[in-house]
Amino acid sequence: EMRESDWSSDVCSSDLALFADLGMSLSTAFNIFLRQSVREQQIPFAISRNIPNAVTLAVMDSAEREEELYGPFDNVTSLMETE
Repeated sequence: EMRESDWSSDVCSSDLALFADLGMSLSTAFNIFLRQSVREQQIPFAISRNIPNAVTLAVMDSAEREEELYGPFDNVTSLMETE
């Protein structure tokens, strides 16, 4: 049987809240995942690497060219206020 202590606390608390909202326990959700995996003979969702967005790609490109290494920000506060 799956125990909540088997999961990291940050993941578990968000998982428990989601599954409670859906009317099920973590154990029920995991069993659904396992049954769907067997039925489809694969992981029932896409697994992929995080793909950088356009802003990140542009910054990476600038860094490779050694341009604008410090960005358009005057301080950490202005950096943190961006979306």
